[in-house]
Amino acid sequence: MQLKPLFAVIIGLSTTSAASAANYRVENQVWGDYQMNGSVTSPLLGSLPFNINRNLDHDYSYNSGNTAGTVPAAAEFNRTFNGDATIGAGDIHVSTYAQTDWGLNHAGVKIEGFSKAEKTVVAYPQITTTNPDFMGMGGMYSSPDTKNPITINTSTNAYSNASSRWEELYQISGGTGTGTAHISMHVDGFLDGALANNDNASINYNLSTFNGEQILGLYAYTSFYPDWVYDPTSGTYNRADTQHWSESILQNGVWSYSSGTGSLPSINEMLQGDYTFTYGDPLYLNSYLDAYVNGNGESNFKNTVTMESLILPENASVYALSGANPAAYHIAFSGNGGGTVCATLDCVNGGLGGGGISQVPVPASIWMFGSTLAGLLGITRRRQLASF
Repeated sequence: MQLKPLFAVIIGLSTTSAASAANYRVENQVWGDYQMNGSVTSPLLGSLPFNINRNLDHDYSYNSGNTAGTVPAAAEFNRTFNGDATIGAGDIHVSTYAQTDWGLNHAGVKIEGFSKAEKTVVAYPQITTTNPDFMGMGGMYSSPDTKNPITINTSTNAYSNASSRWEELYQISGGTGTGTAHISMHVDGFLDGALANNDNASINYNLSTFNGEQILGLYAYTSFYPDWVYDPTSGTYNRADTQHWSESILQNGVWSYSSGTGSLPSINEMLQGDYTFTYGDPLYLNSYLDAYVNGNGESNFKNTVTMESLILPENASVYALSGANPAAYHIAFSGNGGGTVCATLDCVNGGLGGGGISQVPVPASIWMFGSTLAGLLGITRRRQLASF
């Protein structure tokens, strides 16, 4: 059997990993922050602000299952985040939930009670001058420097994420060259909230292959921010706070877009797309769901992303290398409907003319790279929020 160059590279990487056996990632993670951000400026120094960032409160949970057939417990927390009365920041309530199984993604985030606290403090530093009239006191005189005040601004923000992921390798035989897999994924949920203060909520779902090729995708976003509406009677622009939403969908190789004002309609989409695979080489799928809220709002996709079908060419044989129950993927076959869902690797190897594989190594170093990348993206998002 000839392996693709990319897969050969993966096998090469496995020599640097202590774990060369196959790993199949099923993971859930949730986190939330209630932050205070600040800046200090002074006319004397010109425009030289610096940022202060400290967590008023923070919570995090992560669960994963990399053993074949093992599904991790849900990652979740449901608690009150403590505010800081000195800056007018009250307590808020955050609930998050993420759970994953092969063929299923679940995620939900909700923040309630957040009120953006902002405070400005102006301090006048003391300056010391020499004055002959004060010789009895050493000729020194101190007074407030009213021309160069130091201005301290503080504000708060709150956000939370929930994400779930499953990955699978399918070994497919029963043909030569390439074949086509037709995939259907049901995405159902809603975005709500975004009531004030530029609050926003979003959902991001994608189904992709190992080389990053995206097969299916859905991104939706809602935000509350002011519009300025012209009043011809008064000749002035009046502020009208409005909720806006947008939705982007990828299926059948094409992105489609929609947007509007007011509440986002319930999301209920059956995404469908084709992916070309090579017989004998593993077909890799990565199903990832992320729910996010900044400020007050709710992004609820708690039980709503489900693989409805994985349709392969007729008379093919397929084996899910994680050892997961094949029924989770609703595998079927096109044409005459004939085909075999194998319960063992030997079953699918029989269709490769004796040239099958005994095990497909998926090195832990690959997952480590992915986790590191996710961590860096999380840090970047936190820094962006901190500088907001």
